[in-house]
Amino acid sequence: MKKHAIMLASACAALLGGSAFGIGIRTPDQDTVATAQGDAYVARADGASALYTNPAGLCRLQGSEIDAGGYFWLPDERFSSSAATEKDHKPAIMPQVYFATDAGTTDWRFGLGVFNAFGVGVDWGEGSLRYLVTRADLSVVNIAPTVAYRFNDHLSIGASVDVYYSQATLHRDIFLGAGFPDAQYRIAGEDWSVGATVGLQYKFNEQHSIGLVYRSQADLSLSGVANISFPSMPATSAAATANINLPNIVGGGYAYHPTDAWSLEADVEWTDWNRVNAIRFASPSPIFNGSSIPLNWQNSIALKFGTEYKLNANWALRAGYSFWTNTVPASTFSPLLPDSSLHSFTVGFGYNQPGWGIDFAYQFDHWEDRTVGHSVDSPLVDGTWRTNSNAVAATIKVRF
Repeated sequence: MKKHAIMLASACAALLGGSAFGIGIRTPDQDTVATAQGDAYVARADGASALYTNPAGLCRLQGSEIDAGGYFWLPDERFSSSAATEKDHKPAIMPQVYFATDAGTTDWRFGLGVFNAFGVGVDWGEGSLRYLVTRADLSVVNIAPTVAYRFNDHLSIGASVDVYYSQATLHRDIFLGAGFPDAQYRIAGEDWSVGATVGLQYKFNEQHSIGLVYRSQADLSLSGVANISFPSMPATSAAATANINLPNIVGGGYAYHPTDAWSLEADVEWTDWNRVNAIRFASPSPIFNGSSIPLNWQNSIALKFGTEYKLNANWALRAGYSFWTNTVPASTFSPLLPDSSLHSFTVGFGYNQPGWGIDFAYQFDHWEDRTVGHSVDSPLVDGTWRTNSNAVAATIKVRF
């Protein structure tokens, strides 16, 4: 009984694991214009998708706008040890839709966004890591009604109510002994939760502006079913709940416009991953109840730099770089979140006409190689972890 509870608690940790390493379970690339500039866009965010980057940026919008697009991410993650070599290439597609309008007013703006604020996924298959995880997914959809107000030509503020709908699944194998086939474990759950985002933009003059944004913490209590299937035996199932904490996030940026066509921005962001210190699991079944496991994630800092150059009234070129510090300490390193410090390089362009526009971004990510030993999942994870990824983002804008 105790053994089953420990295994199930470990499985719940997979709800936090996956392929968004370097930034915990964050999925920050929700605005193609911002992505193309290394997400350094808090002080200059505008248009409908600004409600994610900085809701105060909606005040730069005139009329109404719909932004529809997505972010496609393809990882190349490799683990090698003296005993095995494993790969994870599970892609992710994250659609995004935003609407914003001035509703015919001078100073008020209103918006609604639907996007994936958090989410991860891994697929290690039936290799050497199968007793920790074979497949795991976490999707947190953010529905964000937003309002912004322009006090004057210098100061704007905005706020969103973040309504989160989350779904998670985990698959792993359970070792039953030499010569016996493995058992299969699965957990699935869902939840609704609420947080908030507030932002500010201040324009000193045509050359200098700043932005600030705060995203509040939220707590997910994923309710669903846990299941263990034993060979040639009836499956054991029970209702189950896994609690996951989402972090506080604070960011700020400074933008400089040396000319009308050229803009530069530098941002810094702090994420309160220290809230993710453990997962606690509950179930009316004693087989699945009463366990918790430590995660002890550490707070992270992101440094972001981006630039845009407008070739003319229609075309704009963009580029950026960001650096994200490691989130997961060595003591709790796991294939569920094989984290490392992240370097992200981006380029992109935009094309605009009076009633519509398109934006495109390409992103290459490199995680610093990490050699692991003495983790809670040792010796299965002891070895070298290497990860790179490619991603593209695209958005179509319609203005009316």
